[in-house]
Amino acid sequence: MRLPVFTSPRKDFPMRKLLAVLSLLSAFTLAPFAQAGIDWSYLGDKDVKITSGGSVLTFDATAGTAGNSTGIVMYNITANSTSANHAPDHFDAAPFTITFSVIDELARTTKTGNELGTMSFNGHFTADLTKGSLNNWAVTWDDPTGSVVLGNSTVGTRQYDVTIDGFLPPSPNNPTVNGLGVVHANVIARELTGGSNPDPTPDPTPDPTPDPTPDPSPEPSETPEPSSLLLAGMGLSAGVLRWRRRAAAR
Repeated sequence: MRLPVFTSPRKDFPMRKLLAVLSLLSAFTLAPFAQAGIDWSYLGDKDVKITSGGSVLTFDATAGTAGNSTGIVMYNITANSTSANHAPDHFDAAPFTITFSVIDELARTTKTGNELGTMSFNGHFTADLTKGSLNNWAVTWDDPTGSVVLGNSTVGTRQYDVTIDGFLPPSPNNPTVNGLGVVHANVIARELTGGSNPDPTPDPTPDPTPDPTPDPSPEPSETPEPSSLLLAGMGLSAGVLRWRRRAAAR
């Protein structure tokens, strides 16, 4: 596999325009992969220094937040040297390792686990550095890509694919923003699986099943009703009155 190599730009192409070119390329490259609603943050885990003679190249870790797929600056770079311009210090494929972490914000804020993933990138830096110049530089990477899958079954999982696509060397002994170099990367964020997060299933109280058989009609009561007793009493009184009249007539 051919390893990616970043070398000095042409003299007629200002180095500071590289960032603008990288940003433009990132916009075209990442547009088809844009997803809605993937929030994440990033962190360079530690500063890294490589030295040669009286010269030091420092990779300064960055941190920030991002959303969906985008381009980011992983590390800023500064260079300092005490070497005279006629006697540069030579970095000959000097090895270095930078580490980079991605934090899945949904997993972090819900405290459901697996929110952090860390990747390491091994590189080799070549340059001639003095207190006033940095020339003949080149950077190679053992593998400029990394990938982590974050999240869990509760909030779903997301994959973050990181590709280092740019390296801009710094201006020597110039700590201002214009003098900073950068390690630039594209990050593609995409959903893998959705979370379960089921709502609690209510325990429904079943409605009582009506009895399809109607209640039987009540049996007729053998106890006389009050109206029957009244009629019976009236009949008995009328009979006694007629008996008395017949007895008197005799």
